[in-house]
Amino acid sequence: MKSSALIIAGLILLAGCKTIAPDQKTRSQLTEFRKLRPGPVESVKDFQLNAVERLGGDPIEYTATNQYFKWQPDYEEPHLKVTFPSLTNEQFNALKKVYGFALSQVQYRAGEVYTLDDFLMPFMQATVNHEFESEIQDDYTRIASNCWGTAYEIIRTSKKTATEDLSRSVVLFYADTPEMQAVLQDDKRSTRLGMGDSIEALYQQALTATTPMEFGDVVLILDAAGNLLHVVTYIDRDVWFEKVGYSGGSPYRLTTTAGFFHKIKDERTVEWRRFPRGGLPHPSTVFKTWRTLESVPNGTYETTAILDKPVEGPLTRRDVKFVFDEMGRASLEASAFKPARQPAVNESKKTSR
Repeated sequence: MKSSALIIAGLILLAGCKTIAPDQKTRSQLTEFRKLRPGPVESVKDFQLNAVERLGGDPIEYTATNQYFKWQPDYEEPHLKVTFPSLTNEQFNALKKVYGFALSQVQYRAGEVYTLDDFLMPFMQATVNHEFESEIQDDYTRIASNCWGTAYEIIRTSKKTATEDLSRSVVLFYADTPEMQAVLQDDKRSTRLGMGDSIEALYQQALTATTPMEFGDVVLILDAAGNLLHVVTYIDRDVWFEKVGYSGGSPYRLTTTAGFFHKIKDERTVEWRRFPRGGLPHPSTVFKTWRTLESVPNGTYETTAILDKPVEGPLTRRDVKFVFDEMGRASLEASAFKPARQPAVNESKKTSR
């Protein structure tokens, strides 16, 4: 779509949820959420939603396309879009249960064209095709959000009871990597259902497992040493929800396995886990250290990098609530699109310069 040079640059930028810190700091910078700019559309061939095919009854019609969105820097990457042009009320309700733990508040209207996004839980619904540009203050980022923080919040906010609905808001945070990995691989918190050297290996294990892969399962991508590299959330066979990286140009999206940004390379392993719904506590009660980002020359958000050393202290986070339109579709509250308040300049620092 764009030149190979731009794509390579982007791959270097977003090669991981963590990277090496630059040597130089620069001025403060504040950024925000924003919706990505859409580009060309192409059909996805031989696409099948396995969960839909297993529902039985009258066949459900759907089509799949890759919508190319502009990331930072300015190149295009595919985001999966599945469209249901004609659903009965019964089919609509069945899809709500299959995708999103029946947490979607979208209402049925005869003749309405729905997409897979409409059936996802509010967090996914509100953030898909958006990017979070890290909020940088005083030469470091106070708030960042990345792939495994996203998976953590999907698990935590997947519960709704008569007295509490956790799905109506989300916490944006970036916890220390070893702390997060310890939580995600804790056998007391979740069940490991499979492990292999590829996603296809997990699919094959699922065929013989006592339970198939289900919406909300997570797959951890680990390097040769067993260190956490990336986390994706299962939607359906060959359909995943992911946040690509940690800062500007690292969007939330639906993707096929072929579109993973963190490719499953030699010596990498993948681990399939299932958490109980709402099975993780508020992150502020779990994580005690946090990572920051440092900006590089020119202060551009797409060239920030995570400091290699975690900062001791309370977890820094941002709480975002969702709003719902007349059809019940979730979106980010207006404040999420506004930069955080610019901190006051330290007068003593100004005087000493």
